[in-house]
Amino acid sequence: MVVSFKVKWLDLFLGILSIVLLVVVFVLSASFPEPHEAQLGAAVFPRIIALVLAVVGVYILVRAMGKKSNAAVDINNAQKVLLTFFILLLYGLFLKKVGFVILTPVFIAALLFLMRFSNVVTNLLTSILTTAGIYLIFKVLLSVPLPEGILGF
Repeated sequence: MVVSFKVKWLDLFLGILSIVLLVVVFVLSASFPEPHEAQLGAAVFPRIIALVLAVVGVYILVRAMGKKSNAAVDINNAQKVLLTFFILLLYGLFLKKVGFVILTPVFIAALLFLMRFSNVVTNLLTSILTTAGIYLIFKVLLSVPLPEGILGF
């Protein structure tokens, strides 16, 4: 079902929101600990991501200002976006309690099914191997603690 929607105003809102987010990240990251001599500080990565987001936001904002007509939005896509946000919210709420190793493959598989990747074996392998790869890189190689949850690892 396609519904008429003022995409121009949505683009303007998202562009402004991304710029506001840049300011918020820069203000909040100012309180991060200072780096040691030759190291990058903890604030560098969030600031880079916020800066990239703001550049994309400015692009969306400029593009939206040049739009003269409204586009149509497929309501099914909007429902998928909302459901994806809901799944992400649940993931964030239960990550510490359940643990990274258990919840992440479930999260990835749920998103793959939502995106209509129909091969169940491929979805399960993708979610398990992606989780294993992330665990290997962050927990084993970089010694970054991941939420342990009920399994304790």
